[in-house]
Amino acid sequence: MKKTVAALVMLLVALGCTGCQLLPDIDSPSFAYPLATLESTQGPTATPTPNQPDSQAFDFTYQPYLLPSWKRSLLSDEEFAAYQRVVDAIRQGKGQVAVPSGGLMARIVAILKENFPPYALVDSITYDAPNTVAHITYQNDTDKHLRLLQAFDFTVKNIISRCLRQGDSPALRAMELYRYIASQVVYREGSTSASYDALITDQGDDAAISHALEFLLLQVGIDCTHVSAQDARGENREWTVAQINGRDYHLDAAMESLSTGGNGLDFFAKTDGERENDGLAAPYRISVTAFESRLAPVCSHTQFVFLRGYTHWIADRRQGQLILIRADESSVAYPLDGLNGAGAPPS
Repeated sequence: MKKTVAALVMLLVALGCTGCQLLPDIDSPSFAYPLATLESTQGPTATPTPNQPDSQAFDFTYQPYLLPSWKRSLLSDEEFAAYQRVVDAIRQGKGQVAVPSGGLMARIVAILKENFPPYALVDSITYDAPNTVAHITYQNDTDKHLRLLQAFDFTVKNIISRCLRQGDSPALRAMELYRYIASQVVYREGSTSASYDALITDQGDDAAISHALEFLLLQVGIDCTHVSAQDARGENREWTVAQINGRDYHLDAAMESLSTGGNGLDFFAKTDGERENDGLAAPYRISVTAFESRLAPVCSHTQFVFLRGYTHWIADRRQGQLILIRADESSVAYPLDGLNGAGAPPS
């Protein structure tokens, strides 16, 4: 049995490596992504992962405008259209864009900081009230800016197409992207809070890590939002609340990185009670920036508590099994269908 589990662990390591692709040096002459692909929304076809030779890459369309549902509900269609114009301007390296008012521009900037990682490439946005336009300056010249955006788009598409397979349930999508962020992005307290850096340079603090996870989850149809609370030392901590199978759960990829190297599920889909046991007492608040303050959703469902206490896991899609591996290399297998909302698999 131990030989079998050891082989599974080796396979898991191999699978993890398929999700890591170093980006070329954008200043190198060998960096040759055609600039025309900046507008393309079709992700690359992934090489099938070793344990799923017959599975297909997850079919999705990259959408840079996606927002948590609660935040989108606070914007009228006209306001959201203005947000889309600003995102498009940044993606195209334009220096100005029409925005109806300075107040709306301030709200858009607040949204960009949390929900559009390439905002990190912007140097400044100033509002020209008489002409109702926003002026945008960038940290790099236009050519390099567009190349950085290309690299970012490629990275997002590559992560998703490498991590996910067609037919994956929402819970499995969340688990795979959570593992990617928790295992690949190095948590460094006091380092960058930008989700762009977390996705591109693979390092960041809890704010950067959770925002990066939220950006990926939204891309694959999982509604989520950013939450925070104070720990026992009075320091602010940030993580994600995601809606899986119609219920809300806490996902703390930064703590998973510290606890299991990102390979376990000890901080995945937690309840409010489990968070309190982590030393993070309620109330939990949505990170609202320019929006009104509000409490985070209640997370009380215990469907995923059976995932705790394992050091590694494998989704064997061919056999339809979720294999959970302990530190002593013993393992237990559950049906993948058990992740679909029917309740926790039997122990």
